[in-house]
Formats: sequence, structure tokens, C-alpha cells
Amino acid sequence: MKLNITKNFIITFFVILAIYQTSELWFEGFSNHNFFYSFFNNQGNLNDDGMLYALDNIIINKGSDRFICIKNNIYKNEYKNIFDNAVKITMQNGGALSETEFDWNEILSSRSVVYRYNVQLDKNSIANMFGFDGELLGGTLENIDTIVIVPHIAANPENIVVGFGNRLSGKGCFYSVEKNQYIYTVYDAIGYVSSDKDIYYTSSVKNGLDIFQGNAFIPQWNGGKFNYYPVKAEDPFYDNGEFQKAKLERSTDVFFDNPFSKWTSVSDGVYTYSDENIVVKYYNNGIMEYYNYSTDKNTGGNDFYSKYKNAVSVIKRDSGINNEYYLSGYSLDNEKTVFYFDYKINDFSIKLSDNVKKNTGMNSVIEVTINGGRVAKYRRYARDFYLDTSEKMSVKKGFLKAVEEVFADIQNKNGGQKDSVENTDLVYIMNTDGEAFLSWVIKISGEEYIKEAL
Repeated sequence: MKLNITKNFIITFFVILAIYQTSELWFEGFSNHNFFYSFFNNQGNLNDDGMLYALDNIIINKGSDRFICIKNNIYKNEYKNIFDNAVKITMQNGGALSETEFDWNEILSSRSVVYRYNVQLDKNSIANMFGFDGELLGGTLENIDTIVIVPHIAANPENIVVGFGNRLSGKGCFYSVEKNQYIYTVYDAIGYVSSDKDIYYTSSVKNGLDIFQGNAFIPQWNGGKFNYYPVKAEDPFYDNGEFQKAKLERSTDVFFDNPFSKWTSVSDGVYTYSDENIVVKYYNNGIMEYYNYSTDKNTGGNDFYSKYKNAVSVIKRDSGINNEYYLSGYSLDNEKTVFYFDYKINDFSIKLSDNVKKNTGMNSVIEVTINGGRVAKYRRYARDFYLDTSEKMSVKKGFLKAVEEVFADIQNKNGGQKDSVENTDLVYIMNTDGEAFLSWVIKISGEEYIKEAL
């Protein structure tokens, strides 16, 4: 009898492993990984709702001057979890703090990982995201938009360094832990990341490009052009040219505790669904709005991290979202905090053109307003974005040409002195025809300039 029980247990265990392995194949974002290692390592996953969707991209440095930029599917693979745990382990077990300028030549001289956020986060939010005590993050640095992880296996003694930095000031706080086996785990994980991409990134500092403020990672490619698929936007509530009213109504059910109690009305092409506290509207320009008029008291803390988790929670309830999103910005107005989220696809961000912003009244595809610690308003541009594989487009214009054009525009406009470039990137810009093509987005003095990349 005991033998049968043991056999059943072993069979059950391997069935679970088989199911897990199958699911990993669906979500795999990297290559050449060890399954059994990932199974046990993933038990310490840090990616709760507060961790997800804040990160813009990860830069992987495998030891050369060509870096890998990962934007999509970064939360569904085991190596992101390894890098997250490296931050937590270093902070919980690390040595003394050193506060200094970010030396990108030193950081990028060997294998390393760079987390880049599109916003500046306070120290407590970072600590909460990675699961360590905020008091461990000392120093004078208040706002963080960059994290670096550097495993030194050739050092004496071996160590792993974690740095928290601010790209605008160029300063950072660094922590290290010595003789920890996790140093090799991180080092090996970096080596496993696939580099089979048509586009690569270079460092402005390592290439001596002094037109940039601090360090920027610049997309480049081999040859005279980079071929890519454009993006198209699709209205999910139309099927064969017919508006699907029933599908729209079903999509609003997730916002109500009891969908059967909601009221429905249509006026001037605006569909309204409501109950005593909630109102959801859908406009013919594709905007879906959610309002919460409940008089309930604060449903969460008033700190930034709590507000952000509330914002993410309402987005996750929206079953109509089929694209990956990330935190692209936020604004503060007394007790109100507005979080802005944009989509990304094919390892590039998607942003709305000025004309689409004007037509929709939105700066990003998703906007969440937190007031008094709870979600007061939620707005989304209800479109599904997908790659149009019927025809490839080409990027022919390099970043230097795009920067020169922006400098010329600034000079012609106000004759002012040229400021340093904060960042440059290739981004899908969605136009009013529902098509998006890659364009150069050049950021100077906090303002973004868009230049066609054709």
C-alpha cells in the first residue's frame, strides 16, 4: 500500500512538472534555460501587481559594445525574476553604501543588466517593488529611474553590485555583496539571453557622443536600413463592418459588482452603462471611460506605491486589453494622481500622434486617476494593436540625422542655444488612419520631438 502511495506521489509530481513546462513554453522569452532550475527558482517570484508594468525596458550587456533592449514579455520569463532577486538579495545582505557619479564606462565594461523606467520613482516605491526594507536604501538620492546589476566573477573577492540612479543628475547609490553564489546565477542568466535580433543598442558614453546628457542607449542596425512590420489599430467592437453592441455591453460587465443591475442608455452615439455608484461610457471616437462616484473612504494608502497598485488593479480588471502596457508617466495635482500607460509591441513603444491626442483628448492609451487613495476615473483608447505582416517598412534615417533636424528646428524657432539630448528612441507613432510607423523620438529639455525615420 505504501509503495502505491509513493508511486502515485511520484507520478503526480511529474505530471505537475510537465504541465508547468508546457506553460513555460507558451511564455518563454529567452533561450537555453534550465527547466529544473527555473521551476524551483520561480518560487521566489517578486512580480506582484505592484511590480508589474512599471518597467519600460531592460538593457542586457553580454560583454560587448552591442546591447540588447527588451521591452516585451519581460515579466513572463524566469530571468527577470533572477535579476529582481539579485536586487533584493544584495540589499538585504549587502555591504556599505557608496554614493557617486554613474560611471557608465565601468558599468558597461563587463556583463551587466540595466533597468530603465520611463518615470522617476521614490525610494520607498522602489523598496516596496523589490521587497526590501526602504531604510536600507540610504543616501541623498530621492528619485530613481535606473537600476544596474553588475556581477563581478573575476574580482577578488567576487561580488555583485546593484546601483540605483537618476539619469538627469547622473548620480547613483551603489551596494554590493561578496562571495554569494547568486553572483554566478546572475552572470549565467545574462549569457543565456538571446541576442538574435536585427537591431542592437549602443552607449552614447562609450562612443563619446557628447551631444547627450549622461548616457543614452541608441538603437542601431547593420547596413543602410532596418526592416520592420508596421502596426495597425483595430476597433474590437466592429465585425465585418457591423457594430457589435452586445460585445460592447459585455466588455463593461467587469466594472460592476453586479452587471445584471446596471442601466443602459444611448444618446448622441454615446453608450452609457451605470448603477448607483459606477458610470461607464463609450464614445464613437473609441474612448471608454469609467467613473466611480462612490462615497466610500480611502481604499488604499496615499503613498505613491499604494496609488500605483490601485491604478494597476483597475487596468487588470479590464478584459478588453489585449496589448502589453507599461507606466509611461504620471502627474500630481493635490490629492489627485493621474497615471499614464502606453502599449509596446515588437520591442518598441506605441504612442499616439498629436492628431490622435486631439481627437481623443488623451495623451496616452490608458489614463487612471486616483483621488483620495481610490480609483476615481479610468480612461482607455479602446483599440487592439497588432503587427501588419502583409508588408515590411524600412527605417533608413539614423539617429544623428534625426537629432540634427531637431536642432535645426529649435534654432529656427527661437534661435536659442542647443541643449543636450536626454534620450533618443525609435517609437511607433499611431496616426488617425489607425496605422503606426516607426519614428525617431528625440527628448530635449523634457520635451519630445518626433521625426520620421523613413
